[in-house]
Amino acid sequence: VEQVEGAVEVREGEFEKTLYSSAIDRNTLTYYYTTYSNRRINAVKPKAPNSNALERHKLKEEEDIMYN
Repeated sequence: VEQVEGAVEVREGEFEKTLYSSAIDRNTLTYYYTTYSNRRINAVKPKAPNSNALERHKLKEEEDIMYN
């Protein structure tokens, strides 16, 4: 479910919107996401899938358009 900005007013002049959408492939542990400002699907794979170590990845929020 996605909340389009402007559809629900939470306070006067403030509206809800979906900041990101995400999914994970349990077989490959690949995490897929899109952000409100960049609808292209981005993917992140863990560097050490069997580790409990925290990994940080830059969130790609700017618009990203692929031209052929």
